Amino acid sequence: MANSSPACSPRRGNDSSPLVLEGARVAIQGFGNVGGIAALELIERGASVLAVSDVSGGVYDPNGLDIATMAAYAKENGSLEGWETGVRLSNEELL
Repeated sequence: MANSSPACSPRRGNDSSPLVLEGARVAIQGFGNVGGIAALELIERGASVLAVSDVSGGVYDPNGLDIATMAAYAKENGSLEGWETGVRLSNEELL
């Protein structure tokens, strides 16, 4: 019998139950191809992304970030440098 779980379904260690992301508050280090996609996926699964970082530093908003708009900005500008919404942090402060 084939496993009907999605291949990318988050799991906790050896636990077979899915990781519950609804209401989770997360920070993402790296907002390039992988981090940007991860942030969008986390939001789709009910998490709030409060902070992200890229080569220009970090951005934090305790109410959650507008990841779709930030991703478009980063793609157009090459990074989040110049992004004005939220609190700017160093990458060290973010983590």
